[in-house]
Amino acid sequence: MRSLLATLFPRSVKDLRGVRRKGQRHQEQSGESLRGFDALESRAMLAVDVTLASNRVVLSLDAGGTTLSNLSTSYNSGSSLLTITAKGAGALSTSVPGITVNSVAETITVNLTKITQFAGLSVVGGASADAITIGPGGVNLAAVTNGAASQAFVIDTGAGLTDT
Repeated sequence: MRSLLATLFPRSVKDLRGVRRKGQRHQEQSGESLRGFDALESRAMLAVDVTLASNRVVLSLDAGGTTLSNLSTSYNSGSSLLTITAKGAGALSTSVPGITVNSVAETITVNLTKITQFAGLSVVGGASADAITIGPGGVNLAAVTNGAASQAFVIDTGAGLTDT
């Protein structure tokens, strides 16, 4: 692994004249000491922040760009739980009571006994390229029997120039 990282992120750098010069030697080699590695790591750990605004569950996509390959919902009327699948989301986070996330399964569970006036789902894109694909079963809010009488599903791709 060390040789692969050394190949990808060499210790020598070119100066303005194109002449290679040796970089400073560090005591310990780690991901943080290799140029460019921190950018790759943050790109691999994209996140989706889950919030609640006007009783609508909002998925705010990472500003670096996100690809959701399977956005879909399922509803269990017996337990009043709405499950939102967001495959490709990476790390999911929330601090909203009544909403739980599972970053491994890439699901968001909304407890509609706690969020009684549920008004729908919004996806808000970041500044970079985002791609959102509706998955099998789609986003079916008509199946949701709890919540507000009128519910909406909105995708705002943000300022990305090549969103799909």
